[in-house]
Amino acid sequence: MMIHVLDFLIDENLVVQNQQELSDMIRLAFYKENPSLFQKLIYDDDNIFLEPTLFHYFSGNKNYKNKVSLELAVYGYISGESKPEQIIIESDKFGMVNLPNIGYLKIEPNSQGILYKIKDKEAITKSGTMPIIPNIYVESTKIRLCLHPTDLITQRFETTFVETVQDTAIKYQRIIDNTASIFQNVTPDFLRLLKTTCRELVVFNSETQYSMAALSYYGVGFINVANETRKKLFFVDDIAHQCGHVIYHALTLKVENFLKVHKESPLKEFTYIDGESRTVYGAFHGLFTYTTILHSLDKCLDNSIFHENEKHEAIGRLGFYMDKFQKDLEHMNDKRILTNQGFEFYEMFLSGYKKIKKKYRSLLFSLDYKNQPYLFNYKLFQAINPLK
Repeated sequence: MMIHVLDFLIDENLVVQNQQELSDMIRLAFYKENPSLFQKLIYDDDNIFLEPTLFHYFSGNKNYKNKVSLELAVYGYISGESKPEQIIIESDKFGMVNLPNIGYLKIEPNSQGILYKIKDKEAITKSGTMPIIPNIYVESTKIRLCLHPTDLITQRFETTFVETVQDTAIKYQRIIDNTASIFQNVTPDFLRLLKTTCRELVVFNSETQYSMAALSYYGVGFINVANETRKKLFFVDDIAHQCGHVIYHALTLKVENFLKVHKESPLKEFTYIDGESRTVYGAFHGLFTYTTILHSLDKCLDNSIFHENEKHEAIGRLGFYMDKFQKDLEHMNDKRILTNQGFEFYEMFLSGYKKIKKKYRSLLFSLDYKNQPYLFNYKLFQAINPLK
């Protein structure tokens, strides 16, 4: 089935097919690493082999250690009789032990323990019996709202936090549920793609780390509220953005079909712009995430989701991304970078850009963004673009 996001056509079957290939890559790596443990898993269950912690484990990055062991990563996917008699558990900086497909344990921060078994929603450990903290899911989805930061951002990026991830997640749970309902009402096909590709959301509060998504932790969108009070508009924007990356990782898995150069090639080798730090694949992703964000904002505006202040901010965000979109369309319009198939995607991105520009021209032409930082800031926008 083809899904329209602005004028970009997403082959849903290709996304599913490429996800199956990703799961096969993890299967093979897992079997080579630990064939005896592999035998305890259900071979044809893609849900197991798309577990995000496994992507982190097998990412091949040697700059940070894998705190989550292979045994712990799949403990919750092994049937009762086949479970190991005991496994070592290790907590993160907040004392959370992530048990994929089960829930969480809470012990002392940065400490180890031994888990013997799970019985009646309790964990029997060397230190005694303790309750399982159940998983939280975004309403009407199977997308888990994480209560832990994951090793990716604590180890690879050494992120510092204003509060625990559990506190942030619970604080914003209702708004995130409401955001999912908005997507269901205004762009249900896009939400279906999110449900297909996105396993988890990590909503955290940090002044040192951007929101993000990464193939090395595939299936997860990391949403940073950045020590601000955030409302539904922020989450419509950032979920469309970060989960858009997750979708595009799957869609462009065979990246050589779209890029003539290595995906990690610096973009500045082609643009000659000082200060440009992105790779060509990063910029290629940008064209897609501008599309998913603009599509979501446009549908919300069409359906009068926002009140007047929020509408003003939504228009501000829309124009902010259109400016970035225009620049990256210019940068990526390069036969040295894109293959013919890559240019097929490019033409759809360009068509979506033109559609939004035509539709909102009268609202966007006078907006001033000279005081904007890298990420959109509504207070700064409002200061020189007051609501009339």
